[in-house]
Amino acid sequence: MGLEMYAFAIPEEDVGVSPVDVQLRLREGAPLLTIGHWDGLKPLHHWMHHLYERRGGKYHIFRDTSVRLDQTDLTALEKAMAEQLVSSGRDLGLCERLDQDDMMSIRRFVKAARRSIEEEHAVIYAAFK
Repeated sequence: MGLEMYAFAIPEEDVGVSPVDVQLRLREGAPLLTIGHWDGLKPLHHWMHHLYERRGGKYHIFRDTSVRLDQTDLTALEKAMAEQLVSSGRDLGLCERLDQDDMMSIRRFVKAARRSIEEEHAVIYAAFK
């Protein structure tokens, strides 16, 4: 079984202030909305792992933990994707080239994540093996 990667939108009041290793405190009936799901999309996972480390994440293996994204992170992800398109294979933070289906999947996630943040939801990325 491969790495299962998820992005969730969760009401702000159900998430602490930590940017990494987010502890969910879901209220009874509070929504946990899945806004992204990928099965082993390594370039995205590597990008999220670097974000996790920059935010102070303490685990060397980025699995069974999480990182919170904000609008600035989403812009940086879009930039990394765009630069890859014109990079002739240079490593620009996504580690491996993405195919068109992967690009579309990440674009849909970014759009949903931006909307969720505007609606006062936290956007959390987590991966599980």
